[in-house]
Amino acid sequence: MAASLSCVRYGRFTGFSTTSGTCDGACQHYLSCKDDERPESFRTCVADCRDIFVYQGEPDRESLRTFESLECKDAVAYVEGDDDGRRPTATSRQQGPGRSQVR
Repeated sequence: MAASLSCVRYGRFTGFSTTSGTCDGACQHYLSCKDDERPESFRTCVADCRDIFVYQGEPDRESLRTFESLECKDAVAYVEGDDDGRRPTATSRQQGPGRSQVR
């Protein structure tokens, strides 16, 4: 996993980035933003992601790709809320993983 996180970090800092549209990719992005390389954090993130990023019973790849494209501060705010503990809304971000809220 450390090697894959290194690739994510390399891509983000060099301007080369790809999105996978998967929970693995979304969690790698989020956890790399937090400098959290613990395997248990990754497992928890993926399990939570698979419950949240679902559209009509399937992984919501479009929303996952959008999440992976967020800047670190926005990705962390999406998951944890902003400084006031609020999560960004569809109107407060240019684009974001909104469709996944419908199961």
